[in-house]
Amino acid sequence: MKVQLMWYFTDWAKGDFRICNMNTPSCDFKVGDTVEVIEGTIDPDFHFDIGGWTGKVTENDFDNSIWYCSVVWDGETIEKMGEKFTHKCDRMNLSYSEMCLEATAFRIVSNNGSSETEVEVSTTPSSKSLIHRILQYTRRLYR
Repeated sequence: MKVQLMWYFTDWAKGDFRICNMNTPSCDFKVGDTVEVIEGTIDPDFHFDIGGWTGKVTENDFDNSIWYCSVVWDGETIEKMGEKFTHKCDRMNLSYSEMCLEATAFRIVSNNGSSETEVEVSTTPSSKSLIHRILQYTRRLYR
């Protein structure tokens, strides 16, 4: 089986990158999209319905054949949470301003997000060493 890999920079200045399998299905949401939690979705920590909560997607991640979206909640949602919930999160050292859920828990409100930007790599000595690191990483993944 031929595996097609794509790599892209997560932080150009640091030289951090991610590698993903091109055969992986894409996520329905892009970073920056405004999303709403579908009614009936249960909070994974406190086990109550969080349907209707809205926020912006900050990150997408694919793990074990499932897409996950990290979302930062908007001000209206944080107000709806109430002080009791936010204090409980603080006591348990959990963030109430953001959450990571399966992408299937959301519906799109507005498409403000942007696609991943293609990065053109020059052949300067520093980028050659970075390309070398990427190749080494890829070889380790598929041995």
